[in-house]
Amino acid sequence: MGAELKIAYEGGEAERAARHFVDNSASAVAYKRVENACAAVKNEEVDFAVLPIESSTLGSIHANYDLLLKYGLHVVGEYDQQESSTPEQEADSTSYTRFLLLSKKEDLALDDMTTGVEFKTSLVFGFKDSTAKGMLTRALTVFSQRDLDLTKIESRPWDGEAPQQNGEEFVDTRRYKYLFYVDVQGHLTDANLAAAMRRLSEICAFVRILGSYATSQSAETVTAELSSKTGRDETGTNITMADKYPPIPLRTTLEENYLINPEELEKTLTTHPDAKAIILCNPSNPSGTLHSPEHLELIATVLRKPQFRHIVVVSDEIYEQLLYQDEGAPERKHVSFATLPGMYERTLLVNGFSKAHAMTGLRVGFLAAPKYYIDPCTLLQAQLTSCPNTVGQVAAVEALKYELECMDKGERRITEVMKNLDTKRRYIVKRLTAMPNVRFAYPTSAFYVFLDLSSYFKDKKAFTADKSVALMSVDDFCAHLLQDSHIAVVPGSEFGDEFGMRISYASSMEAIAHAMDGMENLLKSLVFE
Repeated sequence: MGAELKIAYEGGEAERAARHFVDNSASAVAYKRVENACAAVKNEEVDFAVLPIESSTLGSIHANYDLLLKYGLHVVGEYDQQESSTPEQEADSTSYTRFLLLSKKEDLALDDMTTGVEFKTSLVFGFKDSTAKGMLTRALTVFSQRDLDLTKIESRPWDGEAPQQNGEEFVDTRRYKYLFYVDVQGHLTDANLAAAMRRLSEICAFVRILGSYATSQSAETVTAELSSKTGRDETGTNITMADKYPPIPLRTTLEENYLINPEELEKTLTTHPDAKAIILCNPSNPSGTLHSPEHLELIATVLRKPQFRHIVVVSDEIYEQLLYQDEGAPERKHVSFATLPGMYERTLLVNGFSKAHAMTGLRVGFLAAPKYYIDPCTLLQAQLTSCPNTVGQVAAVEALKYELECMDKGERRITEVMKNLDTKRRYIVKRLTAMPNVRFAYPTSAFYVFLDLSSYFKDKKAFTADKSVALMSVDDFCAHLLQDSHIAVVPGSEFGDEFGMRISYASSMEAIAHAMDGMENLLKSLVFE
């Protein structure tokens, strides 16, 4: 197709609407029927079509709703045109026909030229055969609870030909089956609306976005925008690389055991309105500490606020089974963040078999999340790794079977392992406590201890006893431990803390004792200038 825009219409009033969207340089092509105009767009004979959808005097044009689904077109604009077929209607300012501008190409991008323009999103949804009651109420509630304004709802008979959102096949035995067409104020890039659509996709068997589009624009603006939409290039799914999402650090403190402070979380999200997600590691690597159920609820309370309802939570819970109890302390329990009220629909739970199942080398993990997250993740994985290795798959299945057997019997699967780790934990805590000026978060989970060595390296120049080696930072200290004593620890700079250091006690008791001796001796021998 050439550069000239072509827009299809049916009838005299529709031609006026078509001319609202494009200037005289475009071709307005007449068709005998509205359906023929829609088919022309689908077959790429024209770029766009105008579709009358409702009249202020006669109501909705019901059959035209069916054409939106039949031809798989997208709504990219709308226009309320004053009816003028008679002098009476010309004088009556309340007589209008609403036209939709349809395109085969979906484009949800916002340009600078549309800044400040109000937007509307049109969608259609339906339910599968179910004895569940109140499904329509549940579906509409996803909008009301997010303060989203519905401007129209229309029902149409459903012949069942529309593909199911979840890819399921089922026999619908209902005598009366309907699809529901809805218009809601806002653009799909709006965080609240995006969250509502994710939730709606869980409730409904079928959901389709018909379009997010401007409700009012000048003819010149629309012409420029439509011209930008006429390209014939085929565009696949955009995969945004990590450098497009710079991390926003949320500083935690030793005094709070490196746990998330809900007030600081709210401040950080407020000052970074473009934030899309938070990463929650609970139990924590590198600190070896645990957010209690009560603490998690405080975090969830922040995320339930209207301005943060778009935030997704990536919850790393791979250490969930590695918890320790201390006499006189409240029992420590792990709670999955997705189980908190309102958090299921926005949580991606990351877990695996490397820790509690000791399958580190097999590199098998899993993601649990609502289907609207899993589907694109599956596409991404298919391009990156295809699937886990065969040995890992078999081992993971057996591990899960054994896990379920223990759960059925009410037994803890790794009791002896945890006793062994707890012995090492208590030993390392005792040794670290005896070292002057070494501060650390008391470990309650996983198998890490995170130290604060700022007393040794902040604003100081440290040297080995013979002054042959300068240790100007914790990174230098860790490197010297490795080179001189074959002790491997991780500097805190790897985790955003220049004075921190992580120790793992997932090793033999002999190795841990050697590490503690070497670290203590080196700290004692340091000289400062």
